[in-house]
Amino acid sequence: MGNSEKKNLGRAYVIEFVMFFTYAFFAVNWIAGSTLTPQIMEHFELKTFASATFISNAITVAKIIGNFMAAGILVKLYPKKAIGLGSGCIVLGSMIAIFAPAYWLFILGRFAMGFGGALYVVYFSPVVIHYFDPARRPAVNALNGVAYNFGSILAMVVVGPVIAWLETWQYSMGFFAAVSAVLWCLWPIVGQDFELN
Repeated sequence: MGNSEKKNLGRAYVIEFVMFFTYAFFAVNWIAGSTLTPQIMEHFELKTFASATFISNAITVAKIIGNFMAAGILVKLYPKKAIGLGSGCIVLGSMIAIFAPAYWLFILGRFAMGFGGALYVVYFSPVVIHYFDPARRPAVNALNGVAYNFGSILAMVVVGPVIAWLETWQYSMGFFAAVSAVLWCLWPIVGQDFELN
């Protein structure tokens, strides 16, 4: 393997690292929000869990819309900007939800976050096809396939201690949003555009 190939493979793994953990922390933040539902309900003065189901509905609708729009966005923006948009929606959606003065804005924030996550799922495949040779693709695709599950396991380990440490739902969700924001800021440095076949 030549120096150029090693360099390209090294960059491929850095890109994979950033994308994998962006989606994993999307899962962590989503699960943290679910865990904090009682606090969120109290904050917005919601009386029944039926009102809280709008949060789950928002992610379902966001996934449907995001999956349908993802390919069109990718073709128009190219990979670097399209993936940055997905990551940005995760971060900005989180921030809208955290600072929402009304419940409908909280729902809107969770919708934006879910939309970003839906875009990300679609964008894994073209990146893997472009950066990895056929021998490595099955392993990388398998890794990407468990990114949400990895985030779920990570959430089981860290969400409880973070909530105990930071106490309020805003600070707790803000902590995980900050991790996503760091990954979002890394993307313009490591991401690249490439021609879509």
